[in-house]
Amino acid sequence: MMAEDEMIHYGYRIRSSYNSVNYIQCIAKNREQCPAHGEIRNERIIWRKNHNHNPNVMDDIIRQMKKELHEATELSLQDLRSIYNQIALSHPDAAAFVTFRSIERSMMRWRQAVRPPIPISLENYAEILNDPKWNHLTQYPTGRLNVSTVIGRDSSVATVIGDPHSSYKL
Repeated sequence: MMAEDEMIHYGYRIRSSYNSVNYIQCIAKNREQCPAHGEIRNERIIWRKNHNHNPNVMDDIIRQMKKELHEATELSLQDLRSIYNQIALSHPDAAAFVTFRSIERSMMRWRQAVRPPIPISLENYAEILNDPKWNHLTQYPTGRLNVSTVIGRDSSVATVIGDPHSSYKL
């Protein structure tokens, strides 16, 4: 694990990676023209050029709030405003900088990335559930649902969802 004092209050972004080495730069590169850059080797940060600014404790607090918002947005079924309000209570200082209005679009993108599209037909519903990206939605603790679509001679469509291992034999 990285030494706590190496990463505290100085954020960085990974510029590139090569042979299991991540090359990093300070997140204040543009904001404060900070020249600091370095690399991460064996989970240790080695700065090649030092920072030209003081550490910013608020960046860490904001980053933590955004991380919690991201995780909650992906996992919770609550509306976005409720998620924000709940997390903002634990991060009142960061919430002064990260308002709901400023983070709402990101929260919508985070949620959209983990939610399937709304189907436009029964056939489309089966296609979505059988797509490898969303196939996990057919799993439950004791099995997996099969999703099949059958098209009748009269062009009628039936989508059948069931677990063949738990169905009664007729």
